[in-house]
Amino acid sequence: MQEQAQIGGPSGEERGNPQGCGFHELSELFPLMDEAALDKLADDIRKHGLRVPIVRYGGLILDGRNRYLACRRAGIEPHYRDLDEGIDPISYVVSANLHRRHLSESQRSMVAEKLANMRQGERTDLEPSANVPKVSQREAADRLNVGERSVRYAAVVRNHGAPELVSAVEQGKIPVSRAAEIARKPIEQQRRETSNRAATKPRSRRKPAEDRAPELSSLSWSQATPEMRARFVDAVGLNSLWEAASPYVQSKFIERRRSEWEQPPERPAADERETAPLNDAG
Repeated sequence: MQEQAQIGGPSGEERGNPQGCGFHELSELFPLMDEAALDKLADDIRKHGLRVPIVRYGGLILDGRNRYLACRRAGIEPHYRDLDEGIDPISYVVSANLHRRHLSESQRSMVAEKLANMRQGERTDLEPSANVPKVSQREAADRLNVGERSVRYAAVVRNHGAPELVSAVEQGKIPVSRAAEIARKPIEQQRRETSNRAATKPRSRRKPAEDRAPELSSLSWSQATPEMRARFVDAVGLNSLWEAASPYVQSKFIERRRSEWEQPPERPAADERETAPLNDAG
């Protein structure tokens, strides 16, 4: 059974250290399951056993907090394996969780913000191999496939938002950009708006088939007609496409277009200027 991207509330006793082996800080990048999902996972482990071992790094649990908590509920002794040497723990945690969870861009932005601000100095209570290098906002954004602006929005929510607002974004109930606006308001107003927005189900805005943007992958983009590209860009939005692009892709785009931008416009020939209409704006 897969772990789910829902925040949860296991008891403080359940969160205790497993046999003196604590949770690695990277394991807390992604939210825990809620009570119902954790119970369901525990039932599955009770019936079928723990299928996926819990992964440790530097003597700490790196991946498998939900599996560990579910094993305790099920009364099953968990089994572990150590992260293979040479594997980057950050890449492992991000890849493993993005593979098993379906997170929105806002949810991934909250994870990226947490990753970028995780290291504020050396942790003296961890083994040397368990220490994690400082990650910049740009690197965190690239790892989670989000724009830097979204990570900055997430930082505003995390630093100024009420706990209910932070939780709502992490659960995918409120977009991070809207949450950043709410986070600048008084705490009580934040709580009211969070409650109202989280309780409102978004309306379906599915367009008719003829107006719907085509589903284009990076491979099919080159084969798409100009009309298909225009419909796709119109539906997704240029700003979203630009923010979703990596810094490398953005720099290559600017480099490719700079020569066109700096080139002066061609002047029409003399005979064309004489016959050109005075106003062609319609």
